[in-house]
Amino acid sequence: MDSDTAPELYTIWSEAKNHIEHGDYDKAIEIYKYVLIRYSDNNIAVERANAYLGDIYLTLRQLNLAENHIKKAINCKPDNPSYHYLLGFTYSIQSQWGKAIGEFEVAVDKEPYNSEYLRGLGWAIHRTGDKAKGLAYLHRAIGLRQPM
Repeated sequence: MDSDTAPELYTIWSEAKNHIEHGDYDKAIEIYKYVLIRYSDNNIAVERANAYLGDIYLTLRQLNLAENHIKKAINCKPDNPSYHYLLGFTYSIQSQWGKAIGEFEVAVDKEPYNSEYLRGLGWAIHRTGDKAKGLAYLHRAIGLRQPM
């Protein structure tokens, strides 16, 4: 959302981001829920509000809520690899390795040179017992990672 095409929404996004940066997740959640109601006819706003809610709930380890909102974001934009990564990460925290692998594979298929997506996939595969294949992905991820 940019300030020229949707000034109110841009202001709302900025306010929510500010709350997140200051650790006030409850206020950010309130704002994103407002967006879901107020802008229910704006597919992009609904997609992003659900993605942000999913990310916040993941941070708070409220995994059922995280999964629910991330899936809603995926329903809005199934080709967004970062949403699949977030869902894979959610499943990883729950040790649901098969589901995690499926989501990480979607993310890696869409962005095969993303070191973080490869790392998630490698770790999930490693945790299922296929250590050699998992380590291969992890080494590939390390090789792609940008120096700080």
